[in-house]
Amino acid sequence: QTVGLLEKIKDQEWHQEFVFSGVKKVGLSNGTFKWQLKILGYGPERVHPHGFRSTFSTYANESGKWSPDAIEWVLAHVKKNEIRGAYNRSQYLEERRKLLQWWADELDKAA
Repeated sequence: QTVGLLEKIKDQEWHQEFVFSGVKKVGLSNGTFKWQLKILGYGPERVHPHGFRSTFSTYANESGKWSPDAIEWVLAHVKKNEIRGAYNRSQYLEERRKLLQWWADELDKAA
């Protein structure tokens, strides 16, 4: 789905250096998502980027299809200083691929 969207942008003669340009035009940065939401008319009083992460986490966990560890990896919540995190080197790559494809499909259904 992502490649298809990028191809549509390319077909429309996209002339910006970055797909998601930030305030300083440096690509993805801490405020890029906030800036893009503001451009679309969704200021911080209406929506906050962290809410998207919460929505993803909630849906993925409630679906019962995915291990909590894989979900946390997708969210970049890797426990580095705890005993389990120190010994468990799994990255759940295959499950993360399937999880993200499932999420893309869910978003397509909602559109």
